Amino acid sequence: MNIEDIKQRITGFSNELYPFAHALIPEELQAQQLVIDGISFLFADKDCKTRLFDLLEVTEHEFVNKEFFDLKKVSIKVIYALAKKRFTQLESGLDINQFGVFYRLGLSARAALFLKYKFGFDADEVSEILSLSRIEVMTLTHESRSHMVDFIRPVQEGLQQ
Repeated sequence: MNIEDIKQRITGFSNELYPFAHALIPEELQAQQLVIDGISFLFADKDCKTRLFDLLEVTEHEFVNKEFFDLKKVSIKVIYALAKKRFTQLESGLDINQFGVFYRLGLSARAALFLKYKFGFDADEVSEILSLSRIEVMTLTHESRSHMVDFIRPVQEGLQQ
């Protein structure tokens, strides 16, 4: 692999990570900044930099894909950690009700649902990213999904005529 291939793969992360960042903070500029910070971390962190440089000498396609997937998960974890901090600062200025039922869930709940249903991560991967136990993730995911379904379920009394 060469430097240009690595840059191209890392740059491609932004298209995949933006929807996740926007799910956490529903404001375009803030979501974009989260993605930039998440990707920048890969170049600033010593371990991640070493892993990227090691990819220059690897030719095994399967290993390269696994390594990029792991690096993408590092970026996702950074985005989530930064979003938790920034959301508390921005929360008073955001009218969450204008965005829909998904955004009425807590930040961790939105992250868990997005990671599970949009990215297809299993409970262990989600627990690693959110720094929660596997049981906590499964509970959070189930309760959040149930809350959304309950919210959009029609009221039986209003349907009868």
